[in-house]
Amino acid sequence: MVNIAHDETLTPNADVVFEATGVPQALKQCFDCVRPGGKIVQVGMLPAGDITLDLARLVTREVDYLGSFRFLDEITEAVNVLAAGTDLGPMLTHTFDVRDAETAFHTAHDRTISNKVMLQFVSEREP
Repeated sequence: MVNIAHDETLTPNADVVFEATGVPQALKQCFDCVRPGGKIVQVGMLPAGDITLDLARLVTREVDYLGSFRFLDEITEAVNVLAAGTDLGPMLTHTFDVRDAETAFHTAHDRTISNKVMLQFVSEREP
C-alpha cells in the first residue's frame, strides 16, 4: 500500500489501484501506476461536474475502472462508535454546533481548510 501523502512514490504496474481521495489529479495518477489489464477502484467521491481524463488509456491498456460506493452498512457501526464515546479528535478538523450547520457545510466543502467536519447535536454535559 502506497500513501503519497507521506511522500511515498507510486508503484508502477500495480494489479489494483484504489483512488480514495476523490481528487481528480489523484485519479489521473492512478492511470500512471496501474498495469495493463489491471483494475482501478474509485472509492473517493469525485466532485460534481465534468473532469478531464484520458479514457483512451483505459481502452488501449484494457484497464477495468470500477466504482465502489463506500457507505452501505457502515452507518450503524459509525453510530455505535460515536455512542461509545470513541475519541474522534485525531480525524476531525472542525466541530460545529448544529445551530452553525450552514457554516459547517461551507467549511466541509472547502478541502483546503478541512478534512472531516462534525456537527454536534447535544451540548457537552458535565458529570
